[in-house]
Amino acid sequence: MVKVNGNDALTNGNHEKIFKEDGISAYARPDLHQGLLDDKVRTDFYKNTILKNKDLFDGKVVLDISCGLGMMSLFAAEAGARKVIGVEPSAVADQAVDIVKDNGLENVITIVKGKLDDVELAEKVDIIISEIMGVGLIHETGIRSLLDARNRFLKPSGLLLPDKNNLYICGVEAKKLHDRHIGYWNDVYGFDFSEMGTHAKSYAWHVPLKERQIVTEPALLKEYDWSTCAADDLFFSTPFTLKCKKNDKIHSLAIYFDIQFNSDRLSTGPEAASTHWGQLAFHLEEVLDVKEGDTIQGTFSVKPHGEWDLEFQLKIEYQEKSLTKAYYHYCPVSPNGSHLMYTTDE
Repeated sequence: MVKVNGNDALTNGNHEKIFKEDGISAYARPDLHQGLLDDKVRTDFYKNTILKNKDLFDGKVVLDISCGLGMMSLFAAEAGARKVIGVEPSAVADQAVDIVKDNGLENVITIVKGKLDDVELAEKVDIIISEIMGVGLIHETGIRSLLDARNRFLKPSGLLLPDKNNLYICGVEAKKLHDRHIGYWNDVYGFDFSEMGTHAKSYAWHVPLKERQIVTEPALLKEYDWSTCAADDLFFSTPFTLKCKKNDKIHSLAIYFDIQFNSDRLSTGPEAASTHWGQLAFHLEEVLDVKEGDTIQGTFSVKPHGEWDLEFQLKIEYQEKSLTKAYYHYCPVSPNGSHLMYTTDE
């Protein structure tokens, strides 16, 4: 078992102790930013949404939080913003400054290197752009930064992009993933490692699912309106009902979210074009053999666990079967900047 200062780092959800310092520095890696920019679904959504709303940006002051290399800031400047302030805590802010100069926009865009908590602005802003949604939407601390920025810097009539996110859950057939994450440990070079498989069931897994794997209709877990949402509203417990669309087996429940600005919407669900966010899957203790029209009742809860981590609790009832289980999703950035639990279902 992994130990940190004598403590069990996995079962106690203490990954922030390992990654607290490396986590921020990892955001300066070029491969990470190339991966984000290469996510055309994500990047094109922001580009198209900003440029189609030039009337909202023209002559306005824009704040771009956790701006990275400054792509959203560049889009805002292209849309006619009078001033854009990009705030970035990692060392990649240095490259962002040079990128702004290389594109001749230093008179419009100012990059501020530092944590948002430490930033003070000379004036209120008209628009806040954020791209701080994590896997499962709220697992990173960026959402709280968004609320802080809104409260401190946004004009009363100001806009947020995105202005809403919705979180959904669905049941999925995921035998290959289940076998890879759980069944793998039953026979490792001829030895029984099933204890690790039992432990792996307590993880929430970052996965890319396909539309063909969806077994149930989605259920809405939470609606987030960032113009009114308070910090206490981030974490919740809510009942849900899943209706099965076909005869199949359900190995896991998965959550995903959408991104909205006015009438524009991007889904990160299995039925949509894939993004780097993928989905977050919770493997069940026992596979459910379901038929079309069946319903699964449940309750989904999420609360903070340490500075970076979340604890999810899933309760489901289906026929004579029931499950109550806690899952953890750890800090998603490892020292080399890659997602810890990302895998594929090929």
